[in-house]
Amino acid sequence: MVSTAVLARLLVPADFGLVALATSMIAVLEVLGAFGLETALVQRANVSREHFDSVWTFNLLFGLGLGVIVIALAWPVAFFYGDPRLFSVLIILALNYHARWHWVMSFGGTDCSCGLGQ
Repeated sequence: MVSTAVLARLLVPADFGLVALATSMIAVLEVLGAFGLETALVQRANVSREHFDSVWTFNLLFGLGLGVIVIALAWPVAFFYGDPRLFSVLIILALNYHARWHWVMSFGGTDCSCGLGQ
């Protein structure tokens, strides 16, 4: 939420609209991939290390896959909306998504963004 307020002050409305459009595309892809595996782990009575490792691996692969999908769709989406600047915004957001996943996986699963990068 803080990043949205900062962007709203720094960007002109047309540029802010591009960022909002790209962010909404990534949010839709994230919602489609919300499988609830973490919730299942919490609710399960007998959880083993293999369960945690499986969920961790799946989430890592899903995050990487989501970044690749966004990169692959960047040009078609920019063409559809008729604004080539959207291509760059989507690529940067996809790389940000990769970087955030790398941070989360490298530092014990703690998300450093605290919602700032979304």
